[in-house]
Amino acid sequence: MVPAQEYLNCRGMACPVPIVRVSRAMKALSPGQTLRVEASDEAFPADLEAWLLGRSDKLLSLESKDGLQCAVIQKCE
Repeated sequence: MVPAQEYLNCRGMACPVPIVRVSRAMKALSPGQTLRVEASDEAFPADLEAWLLGRSDKLLSLESKDGLQCAVIQKCE
């Protein structure tokens, strides 16, 4: 897992709440900063990849283990 500067816990939240929270958290970051997100929603990886389409932000890592999805996103602009 890539280390991150900020952390967002979205465990127990169903779609679309994790992506809404990611969007809000990313707006508060400065370019170059990273956000680590943990979510238990099975749809989170697909939702996150769809949300990132057309954005300059980068998905640095995405891992799934024991029903927990962990992503690290970098704000680019």
